[in-house]
Amino acid sequence: MGIDIPGGYTRIETPQMVVITFDDASNWENWDYYRYLFPLDGSRVNPNGCPIAMTVFVSNNYTELHARGMEIADHSYTHKNYRTNRAPYHVNLHSSWFKQDFNLKAMDKFIQHLLTMDDVYITTVTKTLEWVKHPTPLSQLKDFDPWKCNYKSNQEDDAICWVET
Repeated sequence: MGIDIPGGYTRIETPQMVVITFDDASNWENWDYYRYLFPLDGSRVNPNGCPIAMTVFVSNNYTELHARGMEIADHSYTHKNYRTNRAPYHVNLHSSWFKQDFNLKAMDKFIQHLLTMDDVYITTVTKTLEWVKHPTPLSQLKDFDPWKCNYKSNQEDDAICWVET
């Protein structure tokens, strides 16, 4: 493992990746939390212009989240510090934590703060691992294929099968 930044880049050349994940939490009871923090209109974007994203660990298939560019996965990850080697910072949550409005607003404030930083990307586990496998400096991230935008507003509509009766 070690503390060296992949690719030999300096801290200043390295994006700080923030990976927000939710455990066992994808149902009608908590989708409003996700839509609040990760708006359907794609209005919250990373410095490369792509919408921020999360990873949801589930035990079944929720196509709306996946169609919107969210990742469906299974457990495990670690984190380090923004001021050292910029190892990915992992925020692991359970959606029940948002049942207290204070917590939801605190998470919203945290995301809003991250969006003011031009070297921080809120992304999925898979996109983070792609960067680790293919380190790319901040100045070239807009051309980094694994992080290019493939999102369009209301994309989940394309994943829904409408049956006429």
